[in-house]
Amino acid sequence: MTFHLFKLTFPNGLHVGATGYGLEDAHDMVHSDQLFSALCVIMGRLYGDAGVEDFLRLSGVSMSSCFPFSEEALWFPTLMCPREEGDGLTYRDRKRARKKTLLPQPMFEANLAGTLTDKDMLDGLDTMVLPSKFVQKIERPRVTVDRVTNAGEIFHFAEVHFAEKTGLYFLLQLGEKDKTDEDWLFKISAAIRLLGDEGIGSDRSVGKGLFTVKYSTVKIKNPTSDRCFAPLSLYNPSPEETSQLDISNCWYDYTVRNGWVNTSHRALRRQSVRMLTEGSVLTFSEPIVPKGRMLTLLSQEKGAPYDVQRNGRAIFIPVISKNDHGHE
Repeated sequence: MTFHLFKLTFPNGLHVGATGYGLEDAHDMVHSDQLFSALCVIMGRLYGDAGVEDFLRLSGVSMSSCFPFSEEALWFPTLMCPREEGDGLTYRDRKRARKKTLLPQPMFEANLAGTLTDKDMLDGLDTMVLPSKFVQKIERPRVTVDRVTNAGEIFHFAEVHFAEKTGLYFLLQLGEKDKTDEDWLFKISAAIRLLGDEGIGSDRSVGKGLFTVKYSTVKIKNPTSDRCFAPLSLYNPSPEETSQLDISNCWYDYTVRNGWVNTSHRALRRQSVRMLTEGSVLTFSEPIVPKGRMLTLLSQEKGAPYDVQRNGRAIFIPVISKNDHGHE
């Protein structure tokens, strides 16, 4: 499978708020729904409301979450399905293997094909520079000063910084009808570059979240499967897709997405929604092409100036799972 690849380099760091209290924590990645929403805002500035509506109507457009890259490799989420252990693993090695959440592309492709063992994974990762070495999360002390009493109060602000020639990347997939429309690739690329000038996340006014973009394509070697898939994005299945899930042969985690919507009128709290996370392995009872769905979290009927949507569509990669009986 071939995808459009966008590499983002953050010279001044990044702050994407994590769920919890205060600013003391931050994600070291940007999830697909947040990236998609940011692009919709930029699309509105470039092409107006009609441009955003046309963009949302492109049902075949999906993008992955942002994962780390280095000169050495593109890193992908480790699949949640069980793997063979391999020979000679100790109890400590098995615990180490379970904690590995990112894999370089060759290991990820082996993971997709069902040929990656825990031993092979550990042996390979032990010789590489892991993302934990070139993606660093730090906390900076800051102070607020009361305007009346001039009393100061210290708090901490988390930032994510990247080593030189590293950063985050994401994949873009266009639908079959949209692949021939080079105008849309040009428009999306222009929006991504403008987003780099505007920044993503918090503290953009002091340079956080600003990035430069490098475009290319990447080919991922994937097995042939029509029932077992892994999303590279946050995924919210449609009712039809949910009804076809073979839950006993699925391995997944979920996250709750919530927060506020900033409009030209006032800030509104949007409805919470659960999403299946990147690297989940989903098996369906029948052959299917899963896509996910767009969710309307706030509507004009509930006081919003426009319908507020959240992107639950995902990029899917076929997977060979040892429990996928369709390949026996």
